[in-house]
Amino acid sequence: MAEIKTCSRCKKLFSYLGGKRICPECKNNEEKIFDDVKEYIRDNPKANFKQIHQDLGVSPKLLEEFIASGRLVLSSSSPLTLTCQICGESIKRGRVCEKCNTGMINELNGINQKTEQPKKTEVKQTGGMFSRR
Repeated sequence: MAEIKTCSRCKKLFSYLGGKRICPECKNNEEKIFDDVKEYIRDNPKANFKQIHQDLGVSPKLLEEFIASGRLVLSSSSPLTLTCQICGESIKRGRVCEKCNTGMINELNGINQKTEQPKKTEVKQTGGMFSRR
């Protein structure tokens, strides 16, 4: 069932069905901005955040959101970078670098292995019946 929420962009009420908390109109505007940014970067591969902001009027925060979400894929030669939220290394996509991501995965796997150890159950046959100890 849909909830009524306030759009985080325009502050209008809308029927929220999931995902980002923005109304359909703002979502459509954001999609247009995304397409414009994608085309701009394709035509201007050396553009930085400041140039994109000046030429398109797109906020650096929204640009970072496009990159962090993985929607906007950057070439290795692009001057646009984000910062790993754990170690501070420069990255081209996502929120954490590969090293930190691998470390988190290994840590979670270690936690899962500790919690998923099977319990040993001893079964003893007594007079045609089975009982557990």
